[in-house]
Amino acid sequence: MLFALQEKNTGLFQKLVNSKINLILFPKYNLEYLKLNGYILEKNSEMIEEQFKVLNQYVLSKEQRKDLLLKKLTYYTTTKSEKAMETLKMISDFKDTDFLSKAQEIYAKLNS
Repeated sequence: MLFALQEKNTGLFQKLVNSKINLILFPKYNLEYLKLNGYILEKNSEMIEEQFKVLNQYVLSKEQRKDLLLKKLTYYTTTKSEKAMETLKMISDFKDTDFLSKAQEIYAKLNS
């Protein structure tokens, strides 16, 4: 899978992610997250949005939720989407000042 990503061969990457052996070896959430990365590499906005919805359906640990929110913030900020501010609001609702500071730094850096 790493080779396919390095070569930007997204078709092969998606095929490998969906292979039976990987479905057995890796947790479903991790495979869905990998698919998201593939769609981001492809710049497939429709599928990126769909993957965000899929990933939001999982029961996530606090750290997984933070990671997903930062992924969303980065994506929405780089695409100049209004959803970046919505994501920042979700991050502020976390009541974690270090996490919020990191998110604000990412937002500011990507908007400059």
